[in-house]
Amino acid sequence: MSGKNVHHGDFCAARLSLDKVVRWDECPVESGGKVLTATYTYTIAAAKWAQDPNVQKIFPMLARVVKGNQKMQLEQRFRLADGAWVPLNPQD
Repeated sequence: MSGKNVHHGDFCAARLSLDKVVRWDECPVESGGKVLTATYTYTIAAAKWAQDPNVQKIFPMLARVVKGNQKMQLEQRFRLADGAWVPLNPQD
């Protein structure tokens, strides 16, 4: 990816790409700003090693994401900043 959100100790098991946006919901924010939650499905290009059933036993969330290809819905929150929607980290 862009490398912006890489943390030491992270490893890349797959690359997710947007399949389709299912819905988006605007959420009120105390500061008066705008926050949007987008719900979407994805396609996945899993690394060869990540497709191994033994690896997926060790990393059950990886197995869930790989098996959820184009079916499982994920969410991403965004905030409006200077006229552009900026993704928020889960802790934001």
